Amino acid sequence: RVKLYKLGQLSFNASLQIQQRLLQQVKSGTCPGALMLVEHTPPVLTIGRRDTHDDILASKEELSAHQMDVIRVGRGGGITWHGPGQLVAYPILDLNMTKTKKNLRWYVSSLEETVCASLQKFGLQGHTHSTQQHTIAEHALTGVWVGRNKIAALGIQVSRWVTWHGLCVNVRPDLSFYSQIIPCGISPDRGLGVTSIEKETGSPVDVWRDYAPTFIDSFARVFETQLQEDSIDTKE
Repeated sequence: RVKLYKLGQLSFNASLQIQQRLLQQVKSGTCPGALMLVEHTPPVLTIGRRDTHDDILASKEELSAHQMDVIRVGRGGGITWHGPGQLVAYPILDLNMTKTKKNLRWYVSSLEETVCASLQKFGLQGHTHSTQQHTIAEHALTGVWVGRNKIAALGIQVSRWVTWHGLCVNVRPDLSFYSQIIPCGISPDRGLGVTSIEKETGSPVDVWRDYAPTFIDSFARVFETQLQEDSIDTKE
């Protein structure tokens, strides 16, 4: 059984502190596992451990005008944007306790499968580079796509086979923010872009009322676990 924390809107730094606390609890065995769901506000740019600031197209003045910090984190993947209208999921799971154990390929595929399953409720067919090789495999890009546009990005970190960081799904964000960066190596000259559930469906979609419950159900089904909602102190 995995604990579910629906944190609502919260800053990136505050949620990172909570992740770190839960990570230690899972490692010590005092927490069986956790799934954090959050909508980051204010918006923030995060850079993976192997990326550089070269993929930031906006000036320091433009970033400052949007009160947007740039934070380097230990996850994999490139630079990405987090902010209002996007659901971010941080699964903190002990892979020693899963049915396949210590299998990162299975874990990443399961995260992608969770997103693809959640999109089906909205009539969208999500795919990955492994399921639609002719579409994007030539770019070796991870995440979940609708056509040639990315709708969900992944960036995980593993410590002693306990996972943290995770994924983000664009539900109804202001997609113009993505013009300030080259997200996860996606540049327009490659014929690839970024999209959202709301853009693809043409209908309003609320992050918490409409999408989060579907994501939670899909996660429980794919990972074959029960989610027990709990609360946690979110003060910074």
